[in-house]
Parts: sequence; C-alpha cells; structure tokens
Amino acid sequence: MGDFSTATGIATFAMMLLSQFIFDKYGWGVAAKITPTVLLLTGVGFFSLILFGGPVAPVIAKFGMTPLLAAVYVGALQNIFSKSAKYSLFDPCKEMAYIPLDEDTKVWIFIHHNHICAKSACNFHTYILRIDDLVKHIQSQDCLN
Repeated sequence: MGDFSTATGIATFAMMLLSQFIFDKYGWGVAAKITPTVLLLTGVGFFSLILFGGPVAPVIAKFGMTPLLAAVYVGALQNIFSKSAKYSLFDPCKEMAYIPLDEDTKVWIFIHHNHICAKSACNFHTYILRIDDLVKHIQSQDCLN
C-alpha cells in the first residue's frame, strides 16, 4: 500500500507540473476532459483483460504474467493515473468554472452541490447497502431451511 501511495504522489506531482503547460496551451476545457479519458482508456484495458483474457494469454505469458495479474497491474495504474489526473487537472477545472459567476450564485451552487447532493448520494448509497444486506440475509435463511 505504501508503494501505491508513493506512486500516486509521484504521478500527481508530475501531473501538477505538466498541468501548467496543459492549461496555458489548451485551456481548462481540454484539461477537464483528460480525467474521463484516462478512466475510459484504462477501464477498457482492465475490463478487456478480465473479460477477454484468454485470447491474449499467450502474449501476456511472454512477459511472465497471467491475464489476471496484468489486469491487477492495469487496475493499479488506473487508480494511480485517475487520482493524479483528478487532483491536478479536474479539481482545478471545477474551481475555474466558478470564477465568472457572481457571489450569490457561487454560494448557492456550493451549498447545493456540497451539502444537498453529497448527502443525497451518501443516503442513496446507504440504502443500497442495506438492501444488499437484506437480500444476503434472506438468501442465508433460504439456505438454512
């Protein structure tokens, strides 16, 4: 876990240095699109290895890995690069979107987004977990009978 955190820190630091160039040359619109693109590309790689690992197994075996191990590495890279892109590009872009707004609108959006939406998402997640626990409990009761 320490190696993962170290790699995330190094990648984030490098992206912070690179983000200055990206913002100056391409603007915040392109910078905001980099994070979803990183997630898309690494996600396709990860799920391709999980779902279609059989056909590429001989190629991956030349590197001394199985498709599952390669998927673990791609998943780790996805976490590292998506976090670094989010911290160094997406979050600053999100803040830049508020700059041209008047103060009342900024406060309203902040309250709406950070309090109402975040609480709703948290509550929704809690209800999903409770339903999942209930289903597991019912299934375990069915197995006992």
